[in-house]
Amino acid sequence: MRRSNFADFLKMGQNHFYFAQFKEEKPLTVVWDISTWKKIGHKRLLRKPASMMSISLDGKYLALGSKDGDICVVEVKKMEVRHLSKRLHLGSDITSLEFCPSERVVLTTSKEWGIMVTKLTVPADWKEWQIYLLLLGLFLASIVAFYIFFENSDSFWNFPVAKDPSLTPDIETILGDLKSDQNAWEPVDL
Repeated sequence: MRRSNFADFLKMGQNHFYFAQFKEEKPLTVVWDISTWKKIGHKRLLRKPASMMSISLDGKYLALGSKDGDICVVEVKKMEVRHLSKRLHLGSDITSLEFCPSERVVLTTSKEWGIMVTKLTVPADWKEWQIYLLLLGLFLASIVAFYIFFENSDSFWNFPVAKDPSLTPDIETILGDLKSDQNAWEPVDL
């Protein structure tokens, strides 16, 4: 059995995951589903052995700190590197690594360099009010588009209206003589 350097648990919805990094020739980060202990996958995220591992409070990001002072932040769902800071703690082990609860910021410490705060270059999360504002904007844009269409069209069915009234056919030519007792819509007697 392989022995892991660092491990951490993550709850994502109803699923629980176990992350571990193994020190081999090339360090690997491996993920297991705890309910079945089935290996989901592995990936080489940080090219150096990790000295610390941390998961953000919302469970979206995993941070790895190397023994050379580098940090790597990974999006958990896609297992893709979203932020990489090299030589943050030049040549010294990262002794602690924590996510800020309210911002996309990582706090790292080392014996030689002390405490450092790093702002992450990860995409911002959509807030609920931003989604409602976007929907309201789309609704207002559709009202404006409808108003412009309504004002620029001659009628709802957009029948062309002739500029010269003599060119428009009379209703009598289409329906026939309205005073006659023969209706165009009644059945014809043979």
